[in-house]
Amino acid sequence: MQKTLIIMLIVVIVALSGILIWQNLGSKTPVVNNQPPISDETADWKTYTDENSGFSISYPKNWIVEEVPVAAIGGAKSVLIVKNLSVVDVVGNSGPKTKEGSTFEVRTFDMPKAQTIQEQINSYNFSQDLKIDQNLKQERLSQVVTKNIAGENRDVWPGSGLSNWQDVFEFTSGKIDYQITYMSGSPEQFQKDMSTFQKMLNSFQLTQ
Repeated sequence: MQKTLIIMLIVVIVALSGILIWQNLGSKTPVVNNQPPISDETADWKTYTDENSGFSISYPKNWIVEEVPVAAIGGAKSVLIVKNLSVVDVVGNSGPKTKEGSTFEVRTFDMPKAQTIQEQINSYNFSQDLKIDQNLKQERLSQVVTKNIAGENRDVWPGSGLSNWQDVFEFTSGKIDYQITYMSGSPEQFQKDMSTFQKMLNSFQLTQ
């Protein structure tokens, strides 16, 4: 008799526990995520691919692609300019400039053999004066930094552009030397387009 009462008591306790758990679960208010969805500003961007020079890059759909004849750039393998206006003059340290203009440029050069950016710098002839040549090489070599480009940390020469309206990056991959430059016609426009420049740089990929 006592054993039967104990069993019945256990059954009642288990049943009551189940009811309490069910009530607690049913009374919980569902969590509603009121955070607005994060929009992808590059979702409608276009992609340019240069199979010959082995790279691709994405750019805003309203920017304009211009492939410059390599004959106009001595020794270049390819020259790509992506610009925010149909006519943009932002080249050089003096003269007329399109203040609202911005360009993102990729130049490629064939190298006789696969080499690092340090080896590429040492291969340049900056001056017929041996001392000046060596000094310039040492200066550039001391400026080489590591930067993540095309998904990898690479040794990059950051160039000597005017930092308030221009950035330059030079690096090598295989037998190709890549030079990326983005610039604007004014420091104000440069700052305005900096986010776009960074997204374009982040989209840069090597395809070979």
